[in-house]
Amino acid sequence: MIIYRYLSSQLLMTTLGVAFILSLIIISGRFLGYMAEAAEGLIEGKAIFLVLFYRLPEFLGLILPLSLFLGVLLAYGRMYVEYEMIVLKACGLGQRRLVVLTLFPAICMAILVAYLSLVLTPQGYQKSNALLVQQYTRSALELLTPGNFLTTKKGDVVYAQSLNANKTELSGFFTSSKNKAQFVTIVAESGKRTIDQESGEQYMELFNGHRYELSPGASELNQIAFESYRYKLESPETNRIRNRIQSTDSQLLVASTNTEEQAELQWRLALAPLAFIIVLLAVPLSKVNPRQGRFLKLIPAVVIYLTYVSLLLVVKGAIADGNIAVYPGVWLVHSVFFILALVLIEWERISLLFFNRRIS
Repeated sequence: MIIYRYLSSQLLMTTLGVAFILSLIIISGRFLGYMAEAAEGLIEGKAIFLVLFYRLPEFLGLILPLSLFLGVLLAYGRMYVEYEMIVLKACGLGQRRLVVLTLFPAICMAILVAYLSLVLTPQGYQKSNALLVQQYTRSALELLTPGNFLTTKKGDVVYAQSLNANKTELSGFFTSSKNKAQFVTIVAESGKRTIDQESGEQYMELFNGHRYELSPGASELNQIAFESYRYKLESPETNRIRNRIQSTDSQLLVASTNTEEQAELQWRLALAPLAFIIVLLAVPLSKVNPRQGRFLKLIPAVVIYLTYVSLLLVVKGAIADGNIAVYPGVWLVHSVFFILALVLIEWERISLLFFNRRIS
């Protein structure tokens, strides 16, 4: 138990450190992407943090297996370099025993990843998609801040001196746009936003104002005074809204016969075995010569991990396209790497057995 607590503490600290760094890198990348959309006026700045929070289970489902994998490599590799593993081996802690002691954190990680991928990730997608739909479908008036000019995606300039809390009524309105071959400017004392109940389109109804039209090269300015003027607001960015399969509940995917939905289900189910098998691979790969340093096998180990994940993604895409059957599907990839892990764990015995046979 003393050895197990020591190994677990070393593994936990290293895994948490790696997970923190990887999370920071991935979340920062997504944050910059959402910031670019916020700069375009597509989403509010405060909505970015909510979207990232809802997407966090998805990120962790991918980060945690890699973190534990690197945690085993770095923690056990350090112990090999500092001769701690040699001392433990002299006390009877062999390769098999080390694997057994590492199985408990591997199983716990697999259970956690399964819960994240099967339950929390689709729920997070549902909430983030609902929030993004709300953000993307806002009209230009909803993006407007009183006393500030707003440039819409079409290049129109909009201004309002004051707005009510719901942004449905305003005063001191100004807008300028280029309509075909004309520059159009509208000024109004007040206005209100209305929604057509049948089509759902949003309109701006203005009161007591003027409309100015000027054609390039023309010497005369057309001016129209109005008591009431109504025009259609810019259509929202509905093309950015997608019905993502990732937001579908796992229970619904089980009953589905659609190949894309079946591929998504297989991917969710594949993450838990990935977290378990990759730890089995990490234990023998962490063994290094003290003179070579603990980072010697880090690059080959990462290549193996990336190959593992890439093959799972390739099989997922093939299932979605209907090129291969759902079963064995991703489980064939798991089987190959599980056998590879067993071979690496027993490599010393296999090599000695093969060497002795050749001598005899």
